[in-house]
Amino acid sequence: MKVTDILISQHAPLAASSPYPAIEAAYGVKISFNPFFVIEAVSSKEFRSQRINVLDYTAVVFSSKTAIDAYFHLCEELRIKVPETMKYFCSTESVAKYLQKYIVYRKRKIFFGNGTADSLIAEIGSKHSGERFLLATSGSSGNDFTRAFTAAKLDFTPAMLVKPVSQDIRGLDLSKFQLIVLYNNYDVKSLYENFPEYKQGDCAFIAFGKSVASAMKEAGLEVAIAAPTPEVPSVAKAIEVFLDRNKTMEFRRPNTLSKEERLYCRKDISELLASGRFWGGYPIRMCARCGNGAGHSRIMVSVPKKLFRRAVKRNLLKRRLREAYRLQKGLRDGIDADILLIYSSREVMSSSEIYARVGELLEKLARNCSKANGEEQA
Repeated sequence: MKVTDILISQHAPLAASSPYPAIEAAYGVKISFNPFFVIEAVSSKEFRSQRINVLDYTAVVFSSKTAIDAYFHLCEELRIKVPETMKYFCSTESVAKYLQKYIVYRKRKIFFGNGTADSLIAEIGSKHSGERFLLATSGSSGNDFTRAFTAAKLDFTPAMLVKPVSQDIRGLDLSKFQLIVLYNNYDVKSLYENFPEYKQGDCAFIAFGKSVASAMKEAGLEVAIAAPTPEVPSVAKAIEVFLDRNKTMEFRRPNTLSKEERLYCRKDISELLASGRFWGGYPIRMCARCGNGAGHSRIMVSVPKKLFRRAVKRNLLKRRLREAYRLQKGLRDGIDADILLIYSSREVMSSSEIYARVGELLEKLARNCSKANGEEQA
């Protein structure tokens, strides 16, 4: 799959240090930006319906600049004077510095993490664990911050200060993009609100955040790369990894193997199981029999029903196994063996992980078949 167009569900970055122009120049791609939804402040009526008294809390948690604007505008509209003793905990340093728009920036009452909920929990620590936290949210009760605060057993109340509103993106021609980056659960929701019949097809997706990856999988979208991770800390890095992988692995959707390359005859399968040799174990096991007489290798794959009850997951893993085998033609050239690949993990592994594991097994098979042929000639 040749990648020429990439779509990111965000506003175009204003910073001159943005990494995206360098990626466009290095890989010859075009990166487009288009937000799938916008965040708007809730009205004072909507806030009052939550029955929350701001003055009952000693600390506020912000994960965005929009939430800060909403908080102080609501306090002004409701004639609430925020006490000077109020503490502020922000997801990132840039969000924390935005507080200077409304209050005097003091290190003793403003704290921030590195963008993750866990880093903010670490910043709170035991020193501030006795505070009563008002957690500014966008109405989602299952986001990373609420889960982290619940796990840390902190005294907090989620307050919906902002709400997501889907954008009209029906004018976008999604079919021209080979890679789409989604940042938020609401990106997935907006995608299907605008395109109810959307099918992924040959398009690959990058998910930024665990909750986003989960929402995409629930919607039936396959995630090529999930960030952030220690190896892929940013979206820019994830795009680079994907483009590099696309060059070296010919990363694309499964193509059909020819009939001659498939193992389907019951007699041949019985001979394979009776006299074949097993390699590997977790997460993929291989049974192979060298010298099938066909002059080339033949394959069949198996994903046990006891591991995955749903056929949709079994079929997905079978496609990934066949594709990992098909793409590595160089490793199986000259091997006349019947091969059975058995998936043995209870987790749905990514295409790249399966590709690497199948490659290792094919290398072992190639060495074994070469050794067997040498012994026969001797």
